[in-house]
Parts: sequence; structure tokens; C-alpha cells
Amino acid sequence: MSDIKTIFCNKCQNYTDHTEIYTKKVNDGQEKIENDYQLSCSHTYSLFECNGCHDIHLEKVVCFSEWDDVETTNYPPRIYRKTPKWINSVPETQRKLLEEIYRSLAGNCKQLAVMGARTLIDLFILDKIGDIGSYKQKLTKLQEQQFISTEQKQHLTAALDAGHAVIHRGFQPTDDIVNKVIDIIESLLINYSLNKNADELNEITPKRNNKK
Repeated sequence: MSDIKTIFCNKCQNYTDHTEIYTKKVNDGQEKIENDYQLSCSHTYSLFECNGCHDIHLEKVVCFSEWDDVETTNYPPRIYRKTPKWINSVPETQRKLLEEIYRSLAGNCKQLAVMGARTLIDLFILDKIGDIGSYKQKLTKLQEQQFISTEQKQHLTAALDAGHAVIHRGFQPTDDIVNKVIDIIESLLINYSLNKNADELNEITPKRNNKK
């Protein structure tokens, strides 16, 4: 009978039962050191199939005799945060950077994600009003021209401060902080999609007949 293991499934976005469909253990050999003590290392590769959606992923387990525990790596890595459906509505330069941010999150590179988010704000500003003055002046200009609300200005200031702290002060953001920063970025960029949707609705919605 195949082994059953509970693993996080990227497709189901939850921990589900997986069936082991293939496994292979590779021994890297042993090395004898003083007093006949031996070092050993092995790699075990296992393919698992999700019992729900049938998605397949590989698990690699490294065991070294000097370690207290094994090292486990999954391929593809766990999706930290799903790419939003509206991403193709974002201008190409911003879209490509946003995709890189989600890939860095999958690789647990939190600092890179926050720095990327800061750069995305820069690109949004350039797209809307160009490169003028300090960040404070830029956000004020965005608000004055109604590209962002007063609340969004406060949100973006907080996200920028987090990015500055990572870049200039070596700040190590937690998962919660990263999620807050990405929430702010998504709430800003989704306007590209909403504007497009509004234009399409205006085109297809029957107009009111004003004749009496």
C-alpha cells in the first residue's frame, strides 16, 4: 500500500492528503575520520500526488549524520501568495516586476519582495505624474490629481517606509509585514483593472432615453 502524507497543495491552496507514487534514496557514501567515526549523507526523492486535485510535486529529503534533523525541500515551492487574476491589466513593466515579487515570495525572500514593492510604487508614480521631487511631494501630487485617495496616500507612505527600512537599515520583515505591504500594492494596482472594467461597462450598458 502506498504511503499517505499530508502536504500543502499549491493548486488546492490547503493541506491535503497526498499519495506517494515514487521514491528513490541515493546514498552519497561514507567518510571515515579519526577513531573509526564515519560521516554519512543521503538524499531521498519522492513524488507525491494530491488526492484531491491530482497535482504532482517532488519532495527532497537530505539526511546528514551530523545534523539533528533532516532538510526537506519541495518542488515547486509552496505558493506564498497567489498571483491576482487582474495582473494582465497592469502595464508591462509593472506586471513583470509584480510577477518577480510573487516568485521571490515563493522562495521565502521577504526582503526582496518588500524592496520590489517599493520599486513598484516608483513605477506607478512615473506612469501617472513622472519623476518629480521627494516621495512626500510625489504622493501629494498623486492625491491632488486624484490618482489616489487620502487613505491610499497613508497606506503608500507606510509601504514606502517599510521598503526604506529594508534597503537602508537591514530591516527583516515578518510574514505579516510582507502581506500588509503586498496588500497595499495590490490595492493600488488593481485600479488599472477597475478602470478598464468601468470603460467596458460604459460601452455595453444601454443608455437612458431622455426623451419625454
